[in-house]
Formats: sequence, C-alpha cells, structure tokens
Amino acid sequence: MVNCQGWERRPRAIAPRPSPQFALLILCCLFLAGRAVAEPLEIRPEALSAEDGDTLLVRHQGAELRIQLIGIDAPEDSHNPKLQRDLQRTGLPAARLLAIGETASARLQALLEEKAGWRLLYDPAHKDRYGRLTGSLMDASGHSAARRMVTEGYARPLGGPQQAGAGQTNPLVPLAEQARRQGIGLWALDADAMGAWAGAAP
Repeated sequence: MVNCQGWERRPRAIAPRPSPQFALLILCCLFLAGRAVAEPLEIRPEALSAEDGDTLLVRHQGAELRIQLIGIDAPEDSHNPKLQRDLQRTGLPAARLLAIGETASARLQALLEEKAGWRLLYDPAHKDRYGRLTGSLMDASGHSAARRMVTEGYARPLGGPQQAGAGQTNPLVPLAEQARRQGIGLWALDADAMGAWAGAAP
C-alpha cells in the first residue's frame, strides 16, 4: 500500500486542472464506452494499491473503492471469468497469461510507489460489468497512470482497431503500437503471449 497521509499536512492549494490532452483522453474513452459524459469527482486518495494491471484499490475518507483505469486493459493475474475468456480467445496455457498478468500488476504497483501527489478523477455513478468504478489517475504533473502503462508496454488500449468501430479509436493506440515495435514491457517478457492476448502480431 502507498501511504499518502503526508498530503494532509500540506498547506491548502488550488489543485491544478487536468491538461487539455488529458481531458481529451477522458472524453474519448467515455465516448468509446458509449455513455454520456458527466463531470467526474476529483479526490486525493489516502492510500493506493494495484489489484491488477488496470485496477486500483483506493481508500478515501473511510471508503474502499475499486477503480478500473479508464481506456486500458491489462492481462489477468489470477483465475477469474475474464481469464477463462482470454484462455479461450488466445488458446494459450494459463501459466503464460498469468505470468504476463502478474508482471503488469507489479509494474502498476511500482508506478504507484514511485510517485506522490496522485489525483483520482472518477465517475461515482458508473460501474463496469465487473462492479468497478471507472476513473483516471494522474500524478502531480498531470500525467496519467493509464498512459504510462500503455507507453511502457504493460497494457493495451481499449477501443483499439480490434474493438472500436469506424471513427472510434482510443488515442493510446499509437503508443501501444510503439511499445510493440520497441519490444518493451510485456513484449520483452513474452512477445508471443502478449501478441495473442493484445490481438497484435509480435
């Protein structure tokens, strides 16, 4: 767990607004999800940890939240219904998918511990089919954790060519393709497994 109690001792200041690029990413991802765009809530979590490579466990004001990072997907790191679907879809053994999933989860956890001053924007009215709230996590400079995970090759963008219709493309798709070409992250660990899972040739 990342202890964020230190934030409470800082002088009050007006939180910086998300960058235009980040706001655009949120709007695009909500559009791809096929629902109306609502004003998200912004909080500074008291504690953060990674449940898996695309899901956060957040503690704030006594509440425990599960947050799906908007716009990305990471391989599963435990046996669950989604892993079973991935096994059927890819034809890979569970051990290989779990190995890349565990690596993605470890990278997200390390990223949370590298930075301080995280801000979470989330929609309290919307949950995905797994019961998670959806949101975006930004560091003090306005950089999103989801973008880092895709850029470093540990997650894929949702709404990519294999998922989106014409004219609906996640702005993270070019970053995922760059990570694939560079052979970094999960592409370095097991390019064949990552390619089968992500729906892209290694």
